[in-house]
Amino acid sequence: MKSHTLFTISALIIIFCSQSFPIMAQNNHILVVLDIPTKGILYDDYQMGNLIRTELGKTGAYQVLSIAEAEQTLKKSGKDFKECYHKSCLFEAAKVLNAAKVLSGNIERFGEKIVFVLQIIDVASGNPEKSTVAEFYNVQQYVEQMAEISVKKLMGMPVDKYMESTLVIPQYLVLHTYNKVLARGPRMGLTYLTGNYGKRMSDSYRTGGYNMIPLMSVFGYQYEEQYMSSGDVQGLVNFFGFAGGIESGLFIPGVAVITGLRLHRSGLEIGIGPAAWVYKGTRGFFDVDGKVDTTATGKGRWYSIIDDPAGSDYYYQNPDVYPLKTLPDRRGEVRMDFSLLYSIGKTFHFGSIDIPLNIIIITTRKDYIISAVTGFNVKRKSRKSED
Repeated sequence: MKSHTLFTISALIIIFCSQSFPIMAQNNHILVVLDIPTKGILYDDYQMGNLIRTELGKTGAYQVLSIAEAEQTLKKSGKDFKECYHKSCLFEAAKVLNAAKVLSGNIERFGEKIVFVLQIIDVASGNPEKSTVAEFYNVQQYVEQMAEISVKKLMGMPVDKYMESTLVIPQYLVLHTYNKVLARGPRMGLTYLTGNYGKRMSDSYRTGGYNMIPLMSVFGYQYEEQYMSSGDVQGLVNFFGFAGGIESGLFIPGVAVITGLRLHRSGLEIGIGPAAWVYKGTRGFFDVDGKVDTTATGKGRWYSIIDDPAGSDYYYQNPDVYPLKTLPDRRGEVRMDFSLLYSIGKTFHFGSIDIPLNIIIITTRKDYIISAVTGFNVKRKSRKSED
């Protein structure tokens, strides 16, 4: 009799467990997805909840409750679950729906990027089971594809590589966006003047020169803006204001607008653009054959056709002998010259300080002005990423 009773009890326990365990296992895979808060995108909270719910249902990893079933059950509970975004509210909703998991997250636009933050939380422990953060370019007509990528990343599933490369911001670019280096700061360096420009600066005061070696200091300030970013390549435009010759008692101001490209990780950059500077100069010629002044010191001398009577008399009598040039002359008028500037350089990173080093070449007809310029920039957060 006792053995029969024990057999009956054991059979009942087995039947109970066989019925209970599937239900418990089933409940353990029920996932609740309510509205997901959005900001700055075309989808509202309700639409985004539906979109993420659909993508999670496609994975087959969880039994995702339909919004109609969830809303009906929650309504019967008599409690208000509108704008249910925080964990405490989500857990309460999960208990009403007899679900073991909830999805929490938010989707927001920051400047020119859209950030998806998603996590699946276990209700019993209160700890995140899965989580992901994905940053996309702000191309809002592809929000559905962004949701698909985010959900697959959340579930550890493979993602379409072409779609990912098109929409997802690479991680090294994400880090740069948060700590965007704006190459704005003081600049200093040395400038070497070649050819006729250098010769005129080193000429004696008697001929309108400056009696200096053709090497002078340059100081200025650079302001930079980024207009394009694609992977590791940045498109930049720089505004560079400068002044040279201060150590020789001169003030030669100038400005340059340089557009170019920079490789963020290596710091290498190239640029090109127009440059303009102001100086005192005049029109004249070099007496390379010593025809104006036949003495030994006359050969190669500079003559201004305005300030040197002998030179002007000779030139107007022999206009085809020497070509006129416009070159620096301290006796002349204030003039502005324009030319093309080429720049190549590299930025060295030292903690929060960036030190750029650039070699700049300015073409002036057949002569060149060559500068080596350095300075420093302080890393700062881009305001655009904080908007």
